[in-house]
Amino acid sequence: MSTLNVRLNDFDAQLLKSLVETTGQSKTSLVIQAIRNLNLELREESGVTLLGPDSFDAFLEKISTPETDLQVIAARERLMSMKPVWAK
Repeated sequence: MSTLNVRLNDFDAQLLKSLVETTGQSKTSLVIQAIRNLNLELREESGVTLLGPDSFDAFLEKISTPETDLQVIAARERLMSMKPVWAK
């Protein structure tokens, strides 16, 4: 495990102290949570979904294989026969 030393201005130090008191979490927990939340937020904004090799292979198989479920096929046909509202 590594250690991180952070220099905070007075405002941010007071903000962190207030968060510790309000949440009951440690400074370390709050910093880790903030790092993870920022990472997740940036990933979501990028529009990129990362998949492991097995998940990617399963995804490729799914989109490469023609649909066989008759209910799904019928639903798709109904959708394709509908006129979009913007085309009326």
